[in-house]
Amino acid sequence: MKSPKLLSAVAVASAAIFLSANAQDPEPDDSAATDPVGYNSTTLVDGTDTLIGVTFQDVASLRGVVSSVTSGSVGLSGVTAGSGFAGTHYLLVLGGSLEGRWFPITSVGDGSVTVEDDLESLGLIVETAVSIIPFWTLGELLGEANGVPVSDDLLAPKAFVFINDLSESGTNLSAGFVFVLHDGSQLGGGEVGWFEDGTFLPSDDVLVSPESYITVRNVSGADSTLTIAGDVPITTVGISVGRIANEAQDNRITNPFPVSLTLGQSGLESVVDVSTDLLNPTDRLLVFTSENDALNPSPSAVYVYHDGSQIGGGTPGWYSDGTFVLSDDVEIPAGAPLIVRKADGLPGLGSWLPPIPYTLD
Repeated sequence: MKSPKLLSAVAVASAAIFLSANAQDPEPDDSAATDPVGYNSTTLVDGTDTLIGVTFQDVASLRGVVSSVTSGSVGLSGVTAGSGFAGTHYLLVLGGSLEGRWFPITSVGDGSVTVEDDLESLGLIVETAVSIIPFWTLGELLGEANGVPVSDDLLAPKAFVFINDLSESGTNLSAGFVFVLHDGSQLGGGEVGWFEDGTFLPSDDVLVSPESYITVRNVSGADSTLTIAGDVPITTVGISVGRIANEAQDNRITNPFPVSLTLGQSGLESVVDVSTDLLNPTDRLLVFTSENDALNPSPSAVYVYHDGSQIGGGTPGWYSDGTFVLSDDVEIPAGAPLIVRKADGLPGLGSWLPPIPYTLD
């Protein structure tokens, strides 16, 4: 499993995409990129948990082409040692065999960035287009202006944000990190900001992972509308799905796009084992919605990928768990929170690379 890169996933009530004049231009120019931008809004119903996937990216700091690859070191024009990318940005591959895969940047030098993975062995080659993109932080992504209820009492918060610990093993996992947006009145500075629940440590700089989802618990006494804006993904976005030995594993992921896609077109079958027995499936896909009426919501539906051998016609595809209805045409909502529950077995890590479900023509 990847180490936790804090955060996010979700279902949105509404979404809008606005295309800039050169939004479709895939050609790197060794400068800050200009991509289509958009926003989505969802209602944080009082007394409920809203599971939210972040379907927009922060503005790319740099886009260019790879000039050299040596192990995890990638040559890239325009990068300087003082760029500040290490620990705060990731390298997103825009083409070639690694398209959609992203790698946290661990160090930076003049003309190069370094990641933990051996990109040379993985197949990254010279002239491949890449982007350097900042991870969202809590302070940049969510705040009072976005519609998160602000608390004036750290001991009785009006809302919580739960971020998944992606290093946890097992099933039915609880959130690993909990944060509160506070007005600062009980602390020195008196400024609105994020604080870790319980320790009250400042947390505006906590990073949010692009491959999972967050949960917002609204207990303020009133509904609120949460709005998130950013750059629309212009390529697929890789999401890690792992299996561990001796116990089943929940992979808490999301539809990373601001529009829906069907199960049949999702490509999720690439990271689940095909089941031959509908009564005893190997892996399951749990789908959640943002429209919840309670705390700790259950999945709205569960699906398995079956080889079709037990169904008339022998059609392989996604089937509803329990009813055995063919479900390839079922839509996964924009940013929908998902759990891929992998049965125990030989440990391994795969990448879900969903095809981008829209065109930017």
